[in-house]
Amino acid sequence: MNISVEDKIYAAGLFDGEGCITSTVTNNIIVTVGMTDFEVIKWLASKWPATARVIQPKYVSKLGVPAKQMMIWTLTGRSSRQFLLDIQPYIKTIRRQKALSAALKLLDCLDQQEFRGTQRLTEQQQLERAVLASAVTAK
Repeated sequence: MNISVEDKIYAAGLFDGEGCITSTVTNNIIVTVGMTDFEVIKWLASKWPATARVIQPKYVSKLGVPAKQMMIWTLTGRSSRQFLLDIQPYIKTIRRQKALSAALKLLDCLDQQEFRGTQRLTEQQQLERAVLASAVTAK
């Protein structure tokens, strides 16, 4: 699918403001964007196909009003690479730039033969992977 520059810029803004990127214990990358505006999340899923699910947050306001339902768009693992590459030039916040860069490096590491589990990782490789994983989720 050919995605326009305008769509990439818009998606970068959504990710910058409402997105999250994390690394799991197994160094899998998870990219999410969650909002109460379902139309925006559906648009995002139409451009970068991923899982989109509706959740009901459990919290209640001080006035007793329950939180609005949210829709969360989620990409995991290698499928997140293209989205991250598409939005990377347009990310404005330094914290997100660093996390995105670390996530792409971690994905590159996972693609290398020695990170696929066919060979035992050296201590240095384990350390490099741990540093990248922590940089992905750094606040």
